[in-house]
Amino acid sequence: MAAFNVANPLAEPRLTIYAEDGPGLGENDNWNEASSGSEAFRQIGAFPLVSGSRDAALRITLPAGAYTAQLTGPSGNSGAALLEVYDVF
Repeated sequence: MAAFNVANPLAEPRLTIYAEDGPGLGENDNWNEASSGSEAFRQIGAFPLVSGSRDAALRITLPAGAYTAQLTGPSGNSGAALLEVYDVF
């Protein structure tokens, strides 16, 4: 976010996806291009991330239902963040 002149970006965000009844279904911290499906992100037009960045990204398949996506910072830090969700078939 700092590269886009966003004031006070959330440093080292952790993304966690929760099911409606509470259990965590997936999480990511410090996005890794090789393991996070960056080619799929490019194909759907997702926000580009720099390889080796400390951003969080997650590719997960979920059945229809209600979910919560949570972004947190280390040690309870706060800051501006962007969360994008894509429905891919």
